[in-house]
Amino acid sequence: MHLAPFATFESDFPDDSVEERGDIVVPGGQTIMRAIYDCLKNRGYRLSNLDQHSHYGWSFDLRGGEGSFWLLVQYPGPWLLTVKDSRMVWSRIFGGKIAFAELLGQCRECLESIPQLRSISWMSREEYETEFYSEKRRETKA
Repeated sequence: MHLAPFATFESDFPDDSVEERGDIVVPGGQTIMRAIYDCLKNRGYRLSNLDQHSHYGWSFDLRGGEGSFWLLVQYPGPWLLTVKDSRMVWSRIFGGKIAFAELLGQCRECLESIPQLRSISWMSREEYETEFYSEKRRETKA
């Protein structure tokens, strides 16, 4: 089963980051993550509070029938949504990948339902890292 827990996308939401004296003190993406949060909440998931994640993104925990998961949105260029299976190792081994795959499907549907998001591309960690780092190498050569 091929799991793709990394989604890159472009957004037409206004920039909601906050700068003070040239430094970003509140990262952008809160509006994007709020839209994802509301969509998943409307699908019956139990969600933690939406919180700023360090200095670069927004995250929340999600609890479904099969365990806990974690979602993070950040902007390394383009926007990136990361979905992490936070279940205990034994739950992942014996519970399998079905619950995680189902959540990824729900996340895919949510992103596609938000009209301000476009150019959505889902990939595995390996696919994302290959694409991200090759893009960064092209930028440094230019």
